[in-house]
Amino acid sequence: MKRFVLFLAALLAACGDATGPEVPGLAATLPRAGAGDVSVATPIRLTFPRDIRLPTDTAGAVWLTEGTARVPARVTQPTGAVLLLTPPDILNPATRYTVHIGAGITDSRGTVAATAFDFTTRGARTPQVDGARLIGHVRALAHDSMQGRGSLTPAELKAASYIRAEFGRYGLSAVSSGEWFQTFAVTGVGNSQNVVGVLRGAGSLQDEWVIIGGHYDHIGIRNGLINNGADDNASGTAAVLELARLLAQHKSNNGFGSADRRSLMFVAFGAEELGLVGSNFYCKYPLVPLTSVSAMINMDMIGRLQNNTVYLIGENTGQEWAAMVRRYNATFTYAAMGDAGTDYRCFKTAGRPVMSLFTGLHADYHKPTDDTELIDVPGFTAIAQLALELAVNTAVRPRPFTP
Repeated sequence: MKRFVLFLAALLAACGDATGPEVPGLAATLPRAGAGDVSVATPIRLTFPRDIRLPTDTAGAVWLTEGTARVPARVTQPTGAVLLLTPPDILNPATRYTVHIGAGITDSRGTVAATAFDFTTRGARTPQVDGARLIGHVRALAHDSMQGRGSLTPAELKAASYIRAEFGRYGLSAVSSGEWFQTFAVTGVGNSQNVVGVLRGAGSLQDEWVIIGGHYDHIGIRNGLINNGADDNASGTAAVLELARLLAQHKSNNGFGSADRRSLMFVAFGAEELGLVGSNFYCKYPLVPLTSVSAMINMDMIGRLQNNTVYLIGENTGQEWAAMVRRYNATFTYAAMGDAGTDYRCFKTAGRPVMSLFTGLHADYHKPTDDTELIDVPGFTAIAQLALELAVNTAVRPRPFTP
């Protein structure tokens, strides 16, 4: 065992500090002096000085814990002297883990002594959604001055300009040449626009995309009354804006915990109320190939939590969604919905993994009474936080979703 410890020490002395280039695997990136230097998405690599033999019960030979909780990890032996521990999902960033080597591993000199050692993952904890900012966006978008954000109206364009300005403030960029609007026409009626901002990824995953979206239009003025659409869908639009702000901040803080990160695209869809026109236009004329979209997260009417239930639409498009939702939230009751008339639909039709969050219809749906004061801010904030956690996970998970 002393030789094993000395071997690890030699590896640590040879590797750079936390600011140096990433070398995949624990043996070369085990942090020194408390530095967080292990990628959240890299299998944990254990290199022994000699070939080893594992007992039949590998789970009792090598395992991983976070605090006192055991973390599932598949144990494989790619070569005689190397073990890999591969968790089924990414590890939490900025978190201390312990690798345990139990009894039963043997080498040419006998049984390897049991031991344990710690490491800390790179990155930063996922930031917290600011409920005051969320409701501030809802208040702005659902204000009487927005005239209900009617599809194809000057008021819809006013709302689009508000969203574009916020994207710019957060440090997002346009997809190309300063074009923040993807403009489209509805024949004989008028023009609308999707508002698009991006955060470019890095490394081997940068050409894959996660789209985070929701529609911003509503039904405007009917019978002389303004339909402000606070829940439908100023709530989802506000969440798209808050996720854009926090994820841009997270990127600036090197918070993702992995050198490889998918690009993020934030899309506020126009003319949804006319029949998903904006999202259908996007899928017909995508700004990046639809085959490069690893996941689409949609938020439509997430501000009126009822019976503590969040509806999940698209859970069957990726086997990992259910486990991810359970992992990141223990507050809500979840109910799966087979389909709903909102902007994830064309992405699902194109075979992309989708997750759409929804808190259900209510008596104020498409009525002038759908106003800001009826938004359940704590529930709204918690749902946006769930969406944020899903976005961070989908940005760095090394493997695509399983259909």
